Amino acid sequence: MVSLGKIKDEMRSAIVKIGENPLSDAIVKSALGTVPQPFGDFLVRLYENAAGSASDKSTQIIQLLDNLQSFSERELQRFSEEIAANKSLLIKNDKALSDLLLLSQNIRNTINQMHHNQISMSEAIRRIESSITEFYSMSNRATEDLKELLQMQENKVMHEFRKISNNAEKYNIEVPAERLSFYLRLRDHLQMAYRIFLIQVQMSDKLFESLKKRGIETGIGSKDELLFRLYEKMIEEEREMTVFLRQTTENTNELNSFANILLKNNIEFLQDLPILRKLYEHFCWWRAKYDLYKDDPRMCIIFVGPKQGKLFPPEVDELLEQKIMELKRECLLVI
Repeated sequence: MVSLGKIKDEMRSAIVKIGENPLSDAIVKSALGTVPQPFGDFLVRLYENAAGSASDKSTQIIQLLDNLQSFSERELQRFSEEIAANKSLLIKNDKALSDLLLLSQNIRNTINQMHHNQISMSEAIRRIESSITEFYSMSNRATEDLKELLQMQENKVMHEFRKISNNAEKYNIEVPAERLSFYLRLRDHLQMAYRIFLIQVQMSDKLFESLKKRGIETGIGSKDELLFRLYEKMIEEEREMTVFLRQTTENTNELNSFANILLKNNIEFLQDLPILRKLYEHFCWWRAKYDLYKDDPRMCIIFVGPKQGKLFPPEVDELLEQKIMELKRECLLVI
């Protein structure tokens, strides 16, 4: 266990080194790395990902270290707990350095007022907790911003999809140009479905971060089944994220249903490009799982993976591109 004195000594040393070389990334990160855990590696990542010039970031880091090294053991421990609870979220946020600096400054000001008998200990505790609550609300606002951004992306994908998906028509496999059109349409569709999948991954990762931040053990396994089991432990804000995820799942169902019908109506193409049989089976298993849980709010996303042995075939994209290029040449459409 590293002593409080050692942590503060290294913080003071880092302040001096950074102050002498504020524009050298290497020196700043080296100085921060000497601060004992849980601060060292975290401060390096915080500095690397922060927005702003090297000079601005160095100034903020110095101010943060100055605030932290003035804390008592209890206050520093409380602050380190906040870092541990929010670490994965903070290191991805380019405003995290300024947010943490504001939090540390508010705590330091409150402590100084208490030490000068300007406020009582109970009032100091109330203000510190209020500052921490505000810190959490900044994280929540970031979640709302992410939801809004992802919603815009999802709406764009679905708008594109509905423009081209009047029906899953039948293609004549005997005509090379028809075969090419079939594969182009399937490729475009899969690319749109993948964009929705990435949106689901981003929001589900955010939801897992929120659960872990509150000390909830999330376990290991398929994301959809983990969230299903964790639903009862979720707070209101987290359940709102599941509502968003459920909406993306409904759109995924629309996309997958179209692909399934397209393949079913053109079953002979499964022999022309055998990997499509695995793709067809993946969509069938996905739809069956969706039908089982479509009315259960606990199942906010649907994944079919190793457990069912019906993974989305990762090689399908490359094989589709090869087939499209082959048919472009056959149809003399290569420019």
